[in-house]
Amino acid sequence: KNYWFEVFINDVYENFAYQRIFFNVSSDIKTFNISLKKGWNLISIPLNLTNKSIKDIFKNINFSSIFSYGSWYYYFNETNNNFDEINETKGYWVNSLENQTLIIEGYEFSYPINISLDQGWNLIGYPSLNVSLINETLKDINYSVVYAYNSSRWYSYSPLRNDSLNSLKYFIPGFGYWIKVNSDTNLTYN
Repeated sequence: KNYWFEVFINDVYENFAYQRIFFNVSSDIKTFNISLKKGWNLISIPLNLTNKSIKDIFKNINFSSIFSYGSWYYYFNETNNNFDEINETKGYWVNSLENQTLIIEGYEFSYPINISLDQGWNLIGYPSLNVSLINETLKDINYSVVYAYNSSRWYSYSPLRNDSLNSLKYFIPGFGYWIKVNSDTNLTYN
């Protein structure tokens, strides 16, 4: 977008100067909408946020609580919480009090992004605006199952099952995921 501003200068001797200055602002800021259904939603943030404050991100959302896992993080409000900023590599449970849309703004990520996964269960985000196959994204990870939750329904993917039995096949922007890994490892998004 092109903008301009004008500068008018007057000194005590009534000398006058005028200058119009033009400038161009290009913005790579993206907007992403996450549909929240009334009740529990398992989400993640697919953009690199400029403001990670839960208070600001969820300011227009009617919710009762937000949880994440590592050692169970909770956010009920500004004074009753043990975390107050979003980490885009984490997944989040949001208890929405109504059907509504969470609108987020941020930048696309620079890759690669590394996520440290501990043996056992991990609640992860998917920091990308592109859909990707789970089996391709996790090809170097020793894991047993991935779960997603959407519209009161669980979806799962296991590399040990016949592919036709998996109800989950893709990592989708805006969804959060439970993944069970068999040993400590690093997940790299490229």
